[in-house]
Amino acid sequence: MEPSSVSSNSAPDIPLIAKEAAPARISHLLFFAGLVLIALLATAALLRSTPYGIGLVNDSASYVNGAQNLLAGNGYTRTSGGGELKPITHFPPLFSIILGLMGAAGIDYLQGARGLIAVFFGLDAVLMGLMVYQVSRSMAFALLAAFILAVSDTFLKVYAYLLSEPLYLTLMLGTFLILGLYFENKSKKWLIASGFLIGLSYMARYAGISLLFTVLLALILLRGIRKTNLHFPFRPVAILIASFLFPVLSWSVINALISPQVEAGLIGNRQIAWHPISLSTLFNSLKNLLTWSAPDVLLKSLPVFGSVISLLSLLSLGVLILWLAWVVWHRWKYQETSSLERSQISLAISLGLHIPVYLVFLIISISFLDASTPLDDRIFTPIFVLGLALLCSGLAWFWSRAGRLEKTNHKNLIRIGILIASIFLFLTGARDGQAVVNDLGREGLGFTHRGTSQSPALQVIKGMPESLVLYSNRPTALLLLANRPAYILPARLDPVTQQLRPDFQTQMDEMQAQIISGKAALVIFDMRNSDDPQEVEDFKAVTNGLPILADFGGIIIFFVEE
Repeated sequence: MEPSSVSSNSAPDIPLIAKEAAPARISHLLFFAGLVLIALLATAALLRSTPYGIGLVNDSASYVNGAQNLLAGNGYTRTSGGGELKPITHFPPLFSIILGLMGAAGIDYLQGARGLIAVFFGLDAVLMGLMVYQVSRSMAFALLAAFILAVSDTFLKVYAYLLSEPLYLTLMLGTFLILGLYFENKSKKWLIASGFLIGLSYMARYAGISLLFTVLLALILLRGIRKTNLHFPFRPVAILIASFLFPVLSWSVINALISPQVEAGLIGNRQIAWHPISLSTLFNSLKNLLTWSAPDVLLKSLPVFGSVISLLSLLSLGVLILWLAWVVWHRWKYQETSSLERSQISLAISLGLHIPVYLVFLIISISFLDASTPLDDRIFTPIFVLGLALLCSGLAWFWSRAGRLEKTNHKNLIRIGILIASIFLFLTGARDGQAVVNDLGREGLGFTHRGTSQSPALQVIKGMPESLVLYSNRPTALLLLANRPAYILPARLDPVTQQLRPDFQTQMDEMQAQIISGKAALVIFDMRNSDDPQEVEDFKAVTNGLPILADFGGIIIFFVEE
């Protein structure tokens, strides 16, 4: 029988595209199933890390108290020690708005925040996988990136606290994912959606403004790379800015209508002053930045390994910059790449561009606006997220390039190296993740630590008259755990400007006089046995001559009982 002939009882030929489509659909279904499983793993890990409740720190109180006052119709305000309502400008409002909506539905703020952040963690693992797939078109490396995020000890430690970072990271990942869709088909709706998400990210963290500058730069630079289209992209820029401003201005109007008696705004309470970052802080920050992906077991057992990882990370960063520069040059010289390849490259450039833009934002913010911002893993998390995405996308790119090599030995050698690196990241990530889940869930985090949240001191404080004025070095803990507002203990230095307060001694004398006269009480958390010698000295100076009502070890109450 000739190849072209068909017997009368044979089935009709299936079109080639249909034959190819079925395996592709199965692959995509398996890919999405893998992302769902990883999301469930991330959510379970976060819940397992917080058996005593979501971690609470000073900033947590601002978000919860802001939600309470929003629900009470007082606008985005906080309750001070004397019950006065003061506008919250140090923290953007979006997280409090979401908590307020949960409170309106009858959900407890702290329990609701724990569940919400667990959902964010799982969702971010999915968004990470989708974004890496969007850049690399590799399902395997996309799943690897999602898994590493889900089990990373660094990310778990950030998501385990009631803070706005999880919300911000979700919005950031969503922004880049939608931006990638815009690069694919240039549809205006995706640009509008990107701008809207950037506006929401700014309402979650002021660092969201760096995301706006990143996308604006990407639109301008990527337009300029095309030889046939060198004019300034006025229309895309205008659409992006307008979309960004819509949620920001809408909130400003709504908050002004809710609380006209309170000065509202999103400009913050910072004052411009010069307080540069010290060299030691920059050095330690750079070290943390370069070793975030290193296995904890090696860093602890072999400290020199941290230096090696730092050097390799620095070299990798240089290679990444050179690679991005080569990609830009290649796009300038050769215009025959497909629209899909151009969108992949454009998104990769945007991800890489956000890292220096975000770092510049941090340097300017700390040097001129808020010297109290710590350069720790929490602040660097956006860089870690983008670094992970670029790392896995880069591995996928080298894997694909290796397949084009003519010499089989070279191809196999490169792919074996990539496979070993991927397995190493997978196994060390799983090990560090399991260890940190067990560690975080042992005693509780921040104010939810069992020594604090279950202290009998809280019952004593709850039993004090509501008219009694309270002072504390942790007024936020009193608000969250005892539902009692308190004034902050007078401090010598302004934490934002790092400058001496001229009225420090006057405030201290007034507080001590109120306590001695029985009009106020002082609650001290963990200052007496602090690891910081200066904090121990401050404790002695503050409490000198004050009567102790009750000493519970970590919590001491100073009060004159009638």
